[in-house]
Amino acid sequence: MPSLKRPAMPTTTRISRGIRIKKNGYEARVKHAGGRETYKRFPLTTPLEVIDRWRTDERARGHWDFLSRLPEREPLLPRSPDGWCYLYALRAGTKVKIGRSVDPEERRSKLQTSSSEPLELLVATPCHAALEAAVHERFAHLRINQEWFELTDELALFIGRLQDGLNPVACLWLDEERLERWRARCRTAGIPSAALARA
Repeated sequence: MPSLKRPAMPTTTRISRGIRIKKNGYEARVKHAGGRETYKRFPLTTPLEVIDRWRTDERARGHWDFLSRLPEREPLLPRSPDGWCYLYALRAGTKVKIGRSVDPEERRSKLQTSSSEPLELLVATPCHAALEAAVHERFAHLRINQEWFELTDELALFIGRLQDGLNPVACLWLDEERLERWRARCRTAGIPSAALARA
């Protein structure tokens, strides 16, 4: 008499690249540079978006781990004022200097020798050298002289967004509605709106 047993179900089914479903849950794998591989198991109730997010974060973490093991080498940014550099903001009291440099900390040190006030590096974000002129034009109404600007709510919001890692090009065009919401949050929290909370 023939057997009435069901054929065996496959133990693994591929859901998408790097994610498989097994009989007891999902298994996500990430291959890193240098041949290392990590994996994590998730319950069947886990949304696939959560698993994809873990894979994205793990790839980024593995990438930086790999780069940290590479031997020391020259900076990736070219030493050219016309190429890629850093847009930086230095604060001296109620004034802010907005400039560009391939080494913002070194630039701060050089400027400090000729400044009576302590200079604080608020932010340095990678960008193309041409962005400096656009930032100067955007805040021309706050200019004190050359690259020095008055620290106002508007400029503080711009610098705060750069500190949060937002795209400097997108940060250039602030609308009044967002600026007013930021001022209201500062008033509610008891923070003077002209001051940078992080600084």
